[in-house]
Amino acid sequence: MFSNIAGATSTTLMISNVPGTSNGYEYQAVFVNTAGSVTTTPATLTVNVPPVITLQPMSVSVSLGSTATFTATATGYATVQWSFTGSSTRRRSVLGATPIPGATSTSFTTNPTTAAFNGNTYSATFTSAAGVSTTTSAATLTVSGGSSGSASGDPHLVGFDGQQYDFVGELGSVYNFLTDSDVQFNALLGSVRATEHLNLPGEFITAIGIKFRNHSVVIDGGSHRRAASVTIDHRPADQHNHHAVLLVDGELHVEREVFVDAMSGEDFGLPVAEQRIVGRVIVTTPSYSFSIFMVEEGFDEVDKVWHTPFPRRFLDLSVRLERADIATPHGVLGQSLHAMRDRKERGVPIGEAGSFSIEGRTEDYRVGGGAESLLGDSFAFNRFGSKRK
Repeated sequence: MFSNIAGATSTTLMISNVPGTSNGYEYQAVFVNTAGSVTTTPATLTVNVPPVITLQPMSVSVSLGSTATFTATATGYATVQWSFTGSSTRRRSVLGATPIPGATSTSFTTNPTTAAFNGNTYSATFTSAAGVSTTTSAATLTVSGGSSGSASGDPHLVGFDGQQYDFVGELGSVYNFLTDSDVQFNALLGSVRATEHLNLPGEFITAIGIKFRNHSVVIDGGSHRRAASVTIDHRPADQHNHHAVLLVDGELHVEREVFVDAMSGEDFGLPVAEQRIVGRVIVTTPSYSFSIFMVEEGFDEVDKVWHTPFPRRFLDLSVRLERADIATPHGVLGQSLHAMRDRKERGVPIGEAGSFSIEGRTEDYRVGGGAESLLGDSFAFNRFGSKRK
């Protein structure tokens, strides 16, 4: 039985703030004149109600190599799609969440985690038959057990075991920092000039060369006259986009970021914070994730201001283990992984203050002189390739 709607006396009926309970209501109009009346056929109102989330996903903490499961439930949905936001860059969130292929049930289980999973966020989007969607809150995945090493400044090394080492090599020489059966990571020590605002010049990492199987990546830190640059397989890489994936080939992934808001003071966990990090290159292999930071330095300790143009350009680096079962690498930094495992076996906390010493002499890790040696693999302590006699 139809009821009259108060005030509904025009040829158009508009209903505001339609509740879901109005779904299926029927409406008709009655036109009246002096001769009588006529009634339209009824029209049915369909209200597309969004799904209602009944269980939000919870954040999860797992150990390195374990899987993680997220669960969410809702009512009034036809399909569900899980998405994630990666943590490999602090600005990745601006790109939006990425749908996970095949993750279309109310529970989603990750692959065995690597350190790269740490900080990822996961959410589920429930969609009704009418195409109306509701997305859950984001749950964060924390992966514990990963380890990292770094080199910053002139250069101060922190091993995988958390111990420190100040590396002093020959100016203009290339040294091996990490090597194993697949990866070769070399660094060129160069000088940066002193100015009235800065201390005396020192040895800094001015270029880095990485080989992974048949690919090569060279990062030039630049100088006070030129900006940093990247070369992939001996070809210049994209220098224009603020974020660019430079290479994806099987198990090797290379991307580059340019930080337009570099003055914000982000230090990415590096020991030296009074630097301006203007970009980074991320090189990911199955065993390691290398982050090479492009640094410009020029901070006046007296006036507490930045001086531009920045007189110093060089590179900092961080290398993170992606798997727990990595065989022991070597190199100036790589050999500290063995020390890390030894500390764990002895129950000594990782990161406890202390210093490490390298096996042999500094000269034993020298690959050659100048940028042409960045991709070389001939040095005395190379256990995985050719050895220089």
